[in-house]
Formats: sequence, C-alpha cells, structure tokens
Amino acid sequence: MTLIYSHRTTPLWLGIMLLCALNVAHANTSTPLSDYFKDTWSTHEGLPHNSINAIAQTSDGYIWFATWEGVARYNGRDFRFYERSDKTGILDSGIRTLVSDANNGLWIAGVRGGITYRQGNQWQPQFAAASMVNNVLKDSSGGLWIAVEGLGVFHRPKPHVENGAIEEAWVLQNISAYRLLEDSNGRIWATTEEGLYHLNGQDKQDILTKFNLPKLHVYSILETHDKRLLVATEQGAFILEDNRASIVHPSLAGEAISTLMEDDENNLWLGTIKNGLIKVSNSHIERLNTHSGLPNNRVLSILQDFEGSIWIGTNGGLVRLRKAPFTTWAKSRNLVGDYVRSVIDIDSDTVLVGSSEGLSLIHNNIARNALANNSAPISVLSFTKQRDGGIWVGTYLNGLMLWKDQQLTPQFDHRNGLPSDEVRSILEDSHGNLWIGTTNGLVQRNAAGQQHIFTRNNGLPDNYIMALAEDDRGQIWVGTGVGVAKLTSSGFEIIPINNLEEAEYAFGFWMEEGYVWIATDRGLIRYNQQDGQLGLVGRRSGLPIDKLFQVVYDGTNGFWLTSNRGIWRVDYHEAHAVADGRRSEIAFEHFSESDGLASAQANGGSNPAAVAMDNGKLWFATSKGVAMIDSSTISQKNTTRLPLTIESIVADGFELSANQQNILPAGTNRVVFNYAGLGYIMSSRI
Repeated sequence: MTLIYSHRTTPLWLGIMLLCALNVAHANTSTPLSDYFKDTWSTHEGLPHNSINAIAQTSDGYIWFATWEGVARYNGRDFRFYERSDKTGILDSGIRTLVSDANNGLWIAGVRGGITYRQGNQWQPQFAAASMVNNVLKDSSGGLWIAVEGLGVFHRPKPHVENGAIEEAWVLQNISAYRLLEDSNGRIWATTEEGLYHLNGQDKQDILTKFNLPKLHVYSILETHDKRLLVATEQGAFILEDNRASIVHPSLAGEAISTLMEDDENNLWLGTIKNGLIKVSNSHIERLNTHSGLPNNRVLSILQDFEGSIWIGTNGGLVRLRKAPFTTWAKSRNLVGDYVRSVIDIDSDTVLVGSSEGLSLIHNNIARNALANNSAPISVLSFTKQRDGGIWVGTYLNGLMLWKDQQLTPQFDHRNGLPSDEVRSILEDSHGNLWIGTTNGLVQRNAAGQQHIFTRNNGLPDNYIMALAEDDRGQIWVGTGVGVAKLTSSGFEIIPINNLEEAEYAFGFWMEEGYVWIATDRGLIRYNQQDGQLGLVGRRSGLPIDKLFQVVYDGTNGFWLTSNRGIWRVDYHEAHAVADGRRSEIAFEHFSESDGLASAQANGGSNPAAVAMDNGKLWFATSKGVAMIDSSTISQKNTTRLPLTIESIVADGFELSANQQNILPAGTNRVVFNYAGLGYIMSSRI
C-alpha cells in the first residue's frame, strides 16, 4: 500500500498508514549497513574543516570536498587544499557546492557568490553572483543556472563573457533556492524554502500543491533510475508521479530530509537534518547515527564513488562506507558466542560455527542457534563430517558429541575411553576409522567400535594433538605441540620439521596430491611426498610473522594463512617456488580490522579453524566472530586498472605545468613525476 500525503490527513489516518511502506528500491539483494566498513576523517586526519557541504568525484578519479575552509582534493592517501586566490577565482574559502561533469570539469561556488570552473589543472573564474551560491547547474544546451541564498535563481544562457558583459536573467526572485536538477525530459527544477519550482515551465509557482502537499521547505531533488522524481522536505521524502505524492517510507513521515542519493543497487540514501543517515532498500529501513559510527547526526552531502563506496559528509566530519573484503558474524548478528574456534561447511549456502558458547548455523548469510532446544552452553573446539550424516563435534569439557537434526548428543568422554575430554581435532578417514585428537593422546575407533589410544609411547612426538588429516596415499598425519608424525604401515614416522628454524607447533594441514602443507610456529612448511624433502615459506622469504594457524586453498591461485595478527594471502605457485628454492621471496596481502574483520586475531590450536568452500567463499574462526570472504573478489581487485594521474612535475626544484609542453633547458639534472593511482577501497596497498 502507498501512503498518500495530504495536509488534510488526520492523525488517526496517518497512524494507520504508518503500518505500510512504499517499495522504492527494486534490487533483489542489498548489502546491509552492518556489512559496510566505516572509515572516518576529520581535521585530525587532514580535512581543513569538519563540515562537508558537498562531495563530488571528477572523471579523472579524484574526490573533492567542499568545506568552510576551502576545497579539499583527495587521492586516497592525502588531501590537497584549494583556497581563496586570484588563480582559482575562489572569492572566499567558504565553499557551498561542487558539481562535476563528464568532461573532467568541476564547478565550485561559495559564500561570497564566487563561481569558478576547473577542468584538468586549469581554473576558469566566472562572474560572481550577488550572494552565497547554493548550487550550480549547466543544462544540456550549455546554459548555466545559479541557485542563490535569499535571492532566488538566475540563468545565464551563455556562461562566457562577450564584449566585457555577461547575459543573465532572474527566473525566481526573493527566495532561498537550494538545489537544481535537469531531468531526463529536459525540465529544470529548483528546490526552495517555499516549495518546488519548474523553472523552464510556463507556471513559476510551487507545484507541490498539485500533489496535495502543503507548502514545504524542499531541500533536495533526485531523479531515480526508473525516472521518478524524489524530493527531500522538512516533512519527509516523497516520490512525485501521476499527480500524487507518495512518501518513501511511512516511518519517515515528519522527518526533515536534507539530501538524497540513489546507489547502483537502486537503494536510496537519505541524509537527515538531525537524525543521521537512512538507507531504504526494498521497503527496509536502516539507520546510521552517532550511536553507530556517524561523527554527527546532521548529514550535508552523500556520494557514491566509482568503486561503489558511499561517502557521507556531516557537520562533524566525513565517513566512507565501503564494502570490506570480509564480512563478520558475531553476537551482534545473532551468532552464539563471539569467540569462535572452528567452522565447517554443511552445503554451499550453510556453515556450522563452533564458539565458546555453543553452535551456530549461518544459512544464506543469516545466523541462528544450531540447536532446537535451549540447552546449556557447550564450549566447541573442533568439527569433522560424519559419513552417515551429521557433524562430529569436539568440545572443551564434554568430550566428543554428534550434531544431527539440530540436536547435540554426547558420544565419548573420559568415562568411556577418551584419555581427555578436551577434543581439539577429529578425523573420519577413508577406511571408516574415527580419529579423536585430545590433549592427552590420540584415539582411533574402527568401524567395529574397537578403540586404541596412541601416545608418545607409541611413537607420537607429543600427546597434545591439535591437527589431523589424511593424505592422498591414505596416511594419517598428526600435528602436535612438539612436532608432526605420519602413520605408515610400519607405525608413526616423525617428520623433522624442527630442522627448519626449530619449528615445533603444527596447527593445521592442507593436502594436495604429492604434497602436504603444514601451518607451524615458524611459517608454512611443505612436505614433498616423493622425496620426503621439507621446504619453508617463512620470515626468510618475506613473511613478517612466524606463527600460522591454518592454511586453506581458494581453488584458484591463493593460499590463505591465519594468524594472531590477521589473515594473509600468498600466491600458490610462488609458495611452491619458495619451498623448492627456486624463489627467495614471496609477496603477500595482509587483512585485518580495516578489511572487515571484527578482530585480527584468528584462532588456532583446534580444527578446522578455517574452511574453503567450492563456491570460492572462505570462512575463518576469529576471537570476535566468524569472518567470510569471497576469494573471487580479491582476484577481480588484483586485475582492476586504477585511474592514474600525474599530480605534479618538478624540474630542478621548479614545478611545471602538467597540461602543456615543457622544454627543459640543457643542464637540467633532476625531473620528478609525482603520480597517484586513484583507488580508495584499500588505498594503503596501492
């Protein structure tokens, strides 16, 4: 049902209509606000002022911010300021509006009526307006429309000067005009303190009365992707179509909306005057305010950049919402417990998560308790799949249990054969044997139920079992706190990993045909099945850490390594080359809190602490939730070409123009080109 606003609406009728919502966004899926990572800037991070009056991105990739202390241009790492000067044509540092065009141009206007156009590195000052300019519009015919505080809107059919004069005419007078828009039908619209005006139409009167709306402050206007007009007013945001006004969402009735933006997923972003940011997607409302990371609840400007990030300018600073590589589920997203030790895939859409407080299921990105009953919390350490269905669950205090049909039932503990109730690894091998790794020995139960316990007395390097795996030859590998062993037909064989920088702890395995990869406290070790040789990918090859908990392969070209200091990605082929000795160093990518992890501390010492799914999604156990990344997005990022710009050319200490030919004199010794790759999502890595 659609809410129709009328000044005759009674409070009772309005209250009833608040139960309904207009479906504005048509995308089937939308990224929830909780999945965006927030970056903030203020004067402390280099902004000239904390009020961000306008935001624009020019076609060369730069992002620009209008403040009361000039224009700030951002390249992903630092800001460059442009203030009042004869060169720029900026009459006062207080900048009110920025408008970019398709020709790499930028219109800049401010509080003393100054108007200037910047294209490339060239400034083209314009004739000033009589008062503060709130907005500038260059229409499809080349004419310029100027919205002025307190005075109205005037039009310059030809913005350039002829014979020392410029032609202009006032279209609206004695009124504060805020925003201008040319829609797809060529109509020019102005939002004002007294309503909405169609400037190139026959009737220069407020048209809101035609939509049964009272005279309202209209602060902003937007034409949506499906060609509807949306206006932001002191009493909410309204869709104008078919001679009626439909409120965007009934919960916004009476909300003072200051600015509007529609993103590339057809979601609406609404900035309010006192209640922060609102995102509307498929009739679903989400809010961002000072309680959830916004520096100030007065939103002045919103922009989506070329990479899809959302920039929000407030009275208290700048926020950028970006889709971080990782998405994290914690108790705030209905996970049972934040301290996650193990994760395993159930199917392509579902994972089972074990934490210190119990079991969670995440299905289609929605987390819930994995148990049907409200049983006492169970501290979960490890998982493996049962051949007959269900998941074996190793616990901290309750031995081995079985999860099946949303029920968790005890199986084995110290009372029926386990040497310890602390089960850190489990394996069901290809012969039907169940291997249970405890902190006091390794248990083998065969298909007939016969049980055998292995300890140091049977050839294991230690009784503290942390990792179990089966290789392509059917051999069982055991990772302990004092080394690694594999079970062969003649018993356990110790693998001398301590020969590589005195490695001891073996936290996890990854198996491929002919090789065994071991995550250890001295890096990533590769065992060659053919000749028994060991190779190390560690500090000497460029990794800045020693202790790795888990290694998983993403199915394309990446090894992902977990640690106490974040998650690391290395190239699979480079890892082999380093292990072979054909390469001395390996490149890496490092992921931490700034990439969407709630905590950079990934957990280890129990298995599996990470899992790679066939669809390319990788899941990681951390000390604050379970984190997921779609590895294909990283591959796409690595192949994306960024806009490249030369920021300055300096010859022997003198700056040259980058937009004209420069002939350097003989004897010039030093030429410096300063350039930037204009990417903003992970700019510190460019």
